[in-house]
Amino acid sequence: MRRFLARFGLGLGIMCLFVIVVILVPIEVFGPDGLPRMQSLQGELDTIEQESDVLREENSRLRKQIKDLREDPAAIERIARDELGMARRDEIIFQFEPETAAQKK
Repeated sequence: MRRFLARFGLGLGIMCLFVIVVILVPIEVFGPDGLPRMQSLQGELDTIEQESDVLREENSRLRKQIKDLREDPAAIERIARDELGMARRDEIIFQFEPETAAQKK
């Protein structure tokens, strides 16, 4: 009788565990915090990784620009001319007004 109860109890325990797993696993996987949440987080991760790549490239470009400004006199002159409108002492700068539609007629 003890053997029967021991086997029956073990079988019943395994059966209960199986039922619990069969019920709880799909609820956890397909519930709001399961697979849909994981897919949403994966999408966010992909977006953040793309943004990170763009920022990494921009940082690299800025580091190169800083290096050029520290070491290359031609880079400093180019920025002084392009952004600050500076010229050498022996240069004359001519500035022309952009042609408008009324002036073309």
